[in-house]
Amino acid sequence: MNKKVERLIAEIHANPKPLDTGAGNLSEVEFSKEIRAVGGIAVKDGWPDFGVYGRDHRFKAAVETKPERADWVHPEQRHQLTRLIGLASLRVPSFIRCGSFLIQIDENGKAAQVEMDVLTRLL
Repeated sequence: MNKKVERLIAEIHANPKPLDTGAGNLSEVEFSKEIRAVGGIAVKDGWPDFGVYGRDHRFKAAVETKPERADWVHPEQRHQLTRLIGLASLRVPSFIRCGSFLIQIDENGKAAQVEMDVLTRLL
């Protein structure tokens, strides 16, 4: 491996500092504020929408956010769910924040509505 990349990975692993990038549509901004309020960092970087990091700056969960009235009919949205199911199968805590409620996908692909503290306790 390139020595420069090797050194960079070692530096980041020793002292990770994720960039707080909670900008986006209203549901994304609100979610980011909620995570920040409990000491976490929500990094907006694609599909899923957020990588959520804890107070220790370590990755804790993947979260896709949608407005409460999302219709889930677009192929891209199906792809987002497919990615979350895949991450969950690898035991990455995976959630969908849809308006006022939170859904967790478990490692077997089962989805269940949970309280926000299921996510915030990971932080």
